[in-house]
Amino acid sequence: MIKDKVMVKLKNKDLFVVEASLLYLSEAGTKAWYGVSRNLQKIRKPLEELGESRTAIAEKLGKRDENDKLVYSGEGKERFVVWKDDKAEEEANKLWESTLNEDAKKIDWYKINIEKLDDTELNGAALSPLLDIILVDE
Repeated sequence: MIKDKVMVKLKNKDLFVVEASLLYLSEAGTKAWYGVSRNLQKIRKPLEELGESRTAIAEKLGKRDENDKLVYSGEGKERFVVWKDDKAEEEANKLWESTLNEDAKKIDWYKINIEKLDDTELNGAALSPLLDIILVDE
């Protein structure tokens, strides 16, 4: 049975949640591997663009050393930009929050019928961001 199409408007911040759900599903060993892989490909470019936006904010407002390189604190995943001052950090946070709350570019998602998930025990909360966007019951 085909239900009425639900138009879901995603914000940029939602793309990170969708990606996390897709990565969870990719690790679950389902028959939906093809659709998951296709959607991970489709989301890659928009997420790269968000990363570029974040980098641009850091380039504009981050503190620089004597060689004009951005200053960071921490290592690996705990590595963060050091801001010029508290005002710059506040402005950076506002810019990033604004970027995250913008409407995401339209992505033509590869639909996955939920029947492909029948044989796998899955966490419903982890998959709920995909409902009616990627996971459909047609």
